[in-house]
Amino acid sequence: MRTAEPWQPASLTHDDNRTVCVTLYLDRVDGADGRLCADPSPTARSGLRLRYTTLSAGGEPMVAQDLAALVVRPSATTLRASIPPAALGLKPGRYAWQARARSEQQPCEPKAPCTDLLPDGGPVPFRIALATQSATRSRCFGAASRNPVAPCRDPRLRLSVVPSPAAAQLAPNFPCKPLERDSLVSPCEFGVPAPQARRTMALIGDSHAAHWRAAFEQAAVQQRWRGVSITRTSCPFSRSTPQLDELSRRQCNRWNAELPAWLAKHPEIATVVLTSHAGSSVVVRRRSERFETKVAGYGRAFDSLPASVRHVIVLRDSPDSTHGTLPCIARAARRRFPPGRACARLRARAVTRDPAVVAATRSASKRLETVSLTSSFCGTARCFPVIGGALVYKDATHLTDVFSSTLGPALSRALGRTRAFGGR
Repeated sequence: MRTAEPWQPASLTHDDNRTVCVTLYLDRVDGADGRLCADPSPTARSGLRLRYTTLSAGGEPMVAQDLAALVVRPSATTLRASIPPAALGLKPGRYAWQARARSEQQPCEPKAPCTDLLPDGGPVPFRIALATQSATRSRCFGAASRNPVAPCRDPRLRLSVVPSPAAAQLAPNFPCKPLERDSLVSPCEFGVPAPQARRTMALIGDSHAAHWRAAFEQAAVQQRWRGVSITRTSCPFSRSTPQLDELSRRQCNRWNAELPAWLAKHPEIATVVLTSHAGSSVVVRRRSERFETKVAGYGRAFDSLPASVRHVIVLRDSPDSTHGTLPCIARAARRRFPPGRACARLRARAVTRDPAVVAATRSASKRLETVSLTSSFCGTARCFPVIGGALVYKDATHLTDVFSSTLGPALSRALGRTRAFGGR
């Protein structure tokens, strides 16, 4: 966003209606979906943070959330930030973005040009348009195509792959807003802000927990939850000894010891969702002991959680692909073959026993429950690397942000059936 004249972050104030905002309109329908505004921030290097407010059909503010996006100001007239659409809870579709500076003296009418008066500017009407790829506009995009409640098929998605395999490998996990670090525990938050949240839950585990964060963001916004993500790469929440180099192993064991203590200091987190890579390696004397060693490690980790955590939901790990899956998809796309079916994997190989789930089912504790979304990835015989036009994997085992975000409704339904969220 570039304005006609320089302005300072401190000059922005909602009280005096002096703001720099972007208003979002989906598919050019009447009424805005949300408003993204720059607000002063004394802690940010640029002096600015971004706040997104969802709007009702009548244009009234509903839920406001501060975004973890980095705001950059290359000059006194320029504001720049990158925000994944999933961070705003946007539905797939074509959006028109109306960017405008607003002042009390010359307010902007909806969808009309306006004048930049922050604080010394001349006229600068501008509009920013964003179009998602055509495949994402389908209501059947991604996991929606495997919704057992309302089956959805769109033949136009047959050859689609969003994002491309090359782009997927470079994409990070869904961002969240960093909270204060406590030794090795580095929490961050997502969902709705604490004052508007109905409850606070935590998502914990290794990198396989982090790749679910886009799905949890969608569910959290829909259900008005505040989420806290506490993850560590290659380090599941388990009391087994991970098979890592010596320094990483010591740090992982220390993180596992510190995490329950951190949760005890935050009793507002009464529900924890745990998920980890089912195929992670642990130190064992004999190979035949590996699975049971992992089961026992998760059992001890569950027991270490403080009493303030009244509900523990173990989310079954996502199915795996292989290192040959992305090249297979690229070849299928070039040959105009449906890549999801051409590169599918046998379910018996993609879905392995999850030791965390086994530990939870064996436990006598009533606070433990399990949830599985495997049906969103697999049929009875095969698991698919492209579903509803969305690329599922960015490497052999990690989900793309795009597909993960489409799992939000399925995740919300599954969690709603648990005791923790008012189900059975």
